[in-house]
Amino acid sequence: MNNNEIQDILIELEFENVIDSQNPILRERGLDFGFTFTTTIADINCNFLIGFKKNFPLSLPQYFIANYDTYEFIPHIEEDGRICYTQDDYLFIDIERPGDVIQETLGKAKETVRQGLQKENLTDFTDEIEAYWSRIKGNEKVYFNGLISSEVTELKIGAGKGGKLIVTDQSEYLQSSKRFFNIGDGGFTFQNGIYVPLQNNNLIIPPRYNNAITIKYVHDLINNNVSETGLEKIKKFTNRPSKAQEYVIFSIVRKGGISSLFGVKFSNMDRVLHPLYSTDFHGKITPISITRLDKEYLYRRGSNGIRYDKKGIVIGGGSIGGFIMEELVRNGFFNLTVVDGDSISVDNCYRHLVGFSFIGKNKADAIKEYLEKKFPHSNIKAEKKEVQYLIDQNQIVFSDYDFVIVATGNVTINIYLNSLLNRADLTIPVLFSWNDPYGIGGHCLVTNIQRIGCYKCLYSNERKMNSASFADPEQTKTFLKNASGCGTFFTPYASADSTQTSLMTVRKLIDSFSDSNEQNAIYSWKGKPDIFLNEGYKLSNRFLMSELELEEKKNQFVDPNCNTCHHLQK
Repeated sequence: MNNNEIQDILIELEFENVIDSQNPILRERGLDFGFTFTTTIADINCNFLIGFKKNFPLSLPQYFIANYDTYEFIPHIEEDGRICYTQDDYLFIDIERPGDVIQETLGKAKETVRQGLQKENLTDFTDEIEAYWSRIKGNEKVYFNGLISSEVTELKIGAGKGGKLIVTDQSEYLQSSKRFFNIGDGGFTFQNGIYVPLQNNNLIIPPRYNNAITIKYVHDLINNNVSETGLEKIKKFTNRPSKAQEYVIFSIVRKGGISSLFGVKFSNMDRVLHPLYSTDFHGKITPISITRLDKEYLYRRGSNGIRYDKKGIVIGGGSIGGFIMEELVRNGFFNLTVVDGDSISVDNCYRHLVGFSFIGKNKADAIKEYLEKKFPHSNIKAEKKEVQYLIDQNQIVFSDYDFVIVATGNVTINIYLNSLLNRADLTIPVLFSWNDPYGIGGHCLVTNIQRIGCYKCLYSNERKMNSASFADPEQTKTFLKNASGCGTFFTPYASADSTQTSLMTVRKLIDSFSDSNEQNAIYSWKGKPDIFLNEGYKLSNRFLMSELELEEKKNQFVDPNCNTCHHLQK
């Protein structure tokens, strides 16, 4: 809509004193035009500026309090007076009724201001202190990658490539910090800083955007919000001559249990006593806004918030195993071992996690390098020899792990591992995952939830064929293809098939830790059979089952004559 059309709507809505505006704030905010008008909020006459983009009503109008510097500091009003009244993604806009959009958004903007003027939402300052702190003039941005503690402690301030980085003394965080910034050993220069958790039972109001932080503000912040024990620790850590720069990082627990972090840097001071210890400070205080890189925050922000402190092993780093590894990390399993003695070849790059940049590299090493670079908090151990050798040499002990996933794609190896794991008498979930050819489906067998029902049960039929397969056991030709002669045989399926099987596997693993899985069971997904049938192959009766039938019969794979799991019960 254009300027005149919107002005007509504002007049029709009986906005008071509507005047076309050329306020530079409009351009700074990426708005095309705007108008000033007056309105009454809590018996106070307020001058407002409303700004629009040309694509209104596809984008919401923005509202500003004119001359905001003459008002008291209230929540949700930015330095230029912009009123943060909504999150665009969560407000339905009826583009056929632009007048209603203006009325509704103005109501929300006025209510935001009213709550601030009447001091009804002052706790929002505390709950959103990171955002307000980051807007204080002259703030310095710092990264944080450490452990959020409930006690006053010292921490390390590391200066290196990419800016300042705050880490704890724990080697886990130091190692992942190097990965974030691609810095080798010795890449940081450290000094001590102080970490101060604040109690969240008091109202904490940040300094206004253009106001300098004073030493009194810092001392009051500590004295009013730190326990006696905490104050004693602060005295202990600060009873020393100050350095050229001193850092103090604060935390406070917000609603929902998430911690906010912010801080200050002291500089240009008399290097006698630490500023927190001395009552006579003459120097500069710089606000520190913090970008968090710690795994607790990043995982909570980018997932369902549950992190699994489980140690797992994935045997097989091929197409399915690689995607399983990545999904495990994405879902909060950070301590993993991957086993594979093969190397990445050109032939399978398109359906492997790591792709062409790792050609010739061992699969386990490639997955480790790929994941630790992509997810710096992950801790991947690569075992790059055949699993049988590692087991014989006691380099793999299954009791060291909280779960085992087998994704070798090799029936003989799977049956060998199944036998070993059954004899080991473990109480951890063991999952086997594989694809059927030509994208007709994929499967995940969850075992070791009960003692009866194992991978060998699927091969106890007379034909020694996998009873869970969607391919009929009677076929006129093999499923294997060869790309260029002997040595290049492969089973045809795509990356999307492996991805879907890996997702199903990780979901079933998570279910096994949440008691959703109470029995050993076979789970399957079905794809389109067109290519499979056009190649002249036959589908199994199991493929013809409905999704409901597959679910109802998921536990009915057990062979009562299995010489592995049933034999152990005798």
